[in-house]
Amino acid sequence: MVDVLSKDRRPSSKEKIEEEVAEAIGEQPGAFRSWRKAFNARRKGTQAREAYDGILRMLREQHDPKQAARILHDLRL
Repeated sequence: MVDVLSKDRRPSSKEKIEEEVAEAIGEQPGAFRSWRKAFNARRKGTQAREAYDGILRMLREQHDPKQAARILHDLRL
């Protein structure tokens, strides 16, 4: 969700998106950022990586991937 919504945005915008996603899933922003950093370095979340790759592929295939990510976000809530 963060990767799709923050594509082509400034780093400060990405931090805001991380905060919003963290809140939506019930995590603290700092903990969420730490987990994402470890996840992106492939030190965490083997099963999550498989799910992430599949969802990201699906979002990128959509006509408007950002709208698709927002729909997924709304479904999560």
